[in-house]
Amino acid sequence: MPKQLHDFTKGNILQQLIVFSGPIILANFLQSSYQFVDMLWVGNLLGDHSLGAVAISSTILFTTLSFCIGINNASLTILSQQKGRGDYDGLKRYLNGFVVVLGSLSIFLGSLGYFFSEELLNFMNTPLEMKREAMLYLQINFLGILFLFGYNFISTIMRALGDSKTPLKIVALAVSLNIFFDPIFIGDGRKTPTPLG
Repeated sequence: MPKQLHDFTKGNILQQLIVFSGPIILANFLQSSYQFVDMLWVGNLLGDHSLGAVAISSTILFTTLSFCIGINNASLTILSQQKGRGDYDGLKRYLNGFVVVLGSLSIFLGSLGYFFSEELLNFMNTPLEMKREAMLYLQINFLGILFLFGYNFISTIMRALGDSKTPLKIVALAVSLNIFFDPIFIGDGRKTPTPLG
């Protein structure tokens, strides 16, 4: 087991909370900027209809992400309790259980979102001129939802064990790669705009 980086039972509690929560706040900010980067590149390279398509799709994706974060917060509470009481057998059992639950849930939601993207957009009264691009953007994101759930769960485990800095490094790398690769893949998308579904 990794060594706990912050022992909240000793020393200045406020100082330790600030040191521990700082990377979490910054990681959340960077994660929220991920969609902003997408919208920035799309708006500049593809125009207002494509930007509208991303904005509409982002609402659905944010709802899915919020659900994911809620489950991860519940698992964080349980895992940190096991770590705090030194019950490593219990920690392993809960960890394995959450892996199965979140893995199954991500596959289910990813499949559901992929195959019902059009229905979701219809429910939101998406304008016809944005619908095709919004559907493509949604389907691509739902195909990768396992990685989204995976990152959030790995971050939850690390934070439960007292490490809030490694998740920050991971999301910073992801956002940096997104900034670099977005214009490349968007450029390819302009040449091959056929939707997946």
